[in-house]
Amino acid sequence: MNQHQEELVRQGFASITREGIDLPVGYAILAQDGIYAACSPEGARSGFCCRYETALDWVQHRVFCQSGMFPDVGELWNYAGRTAIVCGNAVSEQKTIWVMDWNSGDRADAQVEKLELRDDRKTLTENVIVEKFGEWARAGNSDAIWWLAWWFEGTNHPKSVWYYVAALRADPKAYDWAHERIMSDARTACMCEGVPQPDLSFLKDIPEIQGKAIGPDWIEAVAKAEQAVHAPAKENRSARPRVVKTTYSAPGDVYP
Repeated sequence: MNQHQEELVRQGFASITREGIDLPVGYAILAQDGIYAACSPEGARSGFCCRYETALDWVQHRVFCQSGMFPDVGELWNYAGRTAIVCGNAVSEQKTIWVMDWNSGDRADAQVEKLELRDDRKTLTENVIVEKFGEWARAGNSDAIWWLAWWFEGTNHPKSVWYYVAALRADPKAYDWAHERIMSDARTACMCEGVPQPDLSFLKDIPEIQGKAIGPDWIEAVAKAEQAVHAPAKENRSARPRVVKTTYSAPGDVYP
């Protein structure tokens, strides 16, 4: 048992198993009152998660990343003769991962085995990536809008919410499946460690949050997202444990 596991046990967490799931040697998933955390044998720990499956994803992702061949979010790979940026990290049952053409912004669900390594795989900075996706978002690319909404989850709540609203408005058929979840998450705001709980007064300016139908003006929502600033709440709204967004947790595939 490593230091992180010992600390979690002191906090009341207990190691759990699931039938049919064998964790790699040395890994453990612990739980307490519906909150989960995973630990690796070398002492790394996931953030706190709301679902067992999220903690399991962290374990699988870490094992895959240590192989050096996992396409990680924000990396450049060659795919089908094009330069692609990895947008998701969750490999589907069909062994595909969400990528976008770095030049055009076109989306593809790439067969992982057909991705080809590039020498500049890890050269993109966060600023460059966000600027590129911002350009695509302003042009109405709903996939880019959706990705930006995820990117700012846990760090800039109003920016994330406005981007999610923009994605709903830009392509309601593609994202209506997430409508209820987006509205709920907007009100609860799980933030990363060290990020204060947000002032939620901005929600009054979003008709969809007030129960109105999804509107058509995605341009306004993108502009609101770009201008949004994460303002701390004036008082502590909740004493529940923080749910930490871990870096591996990407938006993944869209399921209608």
